[in-house]
Amino acid sequence: MFGKRPWTEQATALAPAHPPLSAPFPAPAAAAQPLPPRPAGRSVPPPPEAPAPAPQRLAGFQDLRRAVLAALIDVIDMNQIARQDNDQARREIGLLVAEILAAKKALISAAEQDLLLTDLLNDILGYGPLEPLLARDDIADIM
Repeated sequence: MFGKRPWTEQATALAPAHPPLSAPFPAPAAAAQPLPPRPAGRSVPPPPEAPAPAPQRLAGFQDLRRAVLAALIDVIDMNQIARQDNDQARREIGLLVAEILAAKKALISAAEQDLLLTDLLNDILGYGPLEPLLARDDIADIM
């Protein structure tokens, strides 16, 4: 079938019938009415913007995380941690992290302290940043 006609005839025979691209669009069924003018003297306030995290705060948190991890590695005995069950090891590491933060006089919120502890526990006892992904039921593969 395709060998009997030139390709331009085959393309037009197979293509659906569409109006050419240069044809004007049809007019809408109902014409849109213009918006009423704004009252004079009233300006619309801009929408509130979400506060962006301060780069210094994030950099400071990462510096604190590195310092706490270095101090934690100096203090803990990995052989002893490996012999303990996971819950007991998590409790002991949590206590050590709290002591290190108190010794460094780090002023962080409770939420940041929980985040720091979770990250450190994932790094020491788990698979690091992959740990939250492994805990999810809807993820089957990690490549």
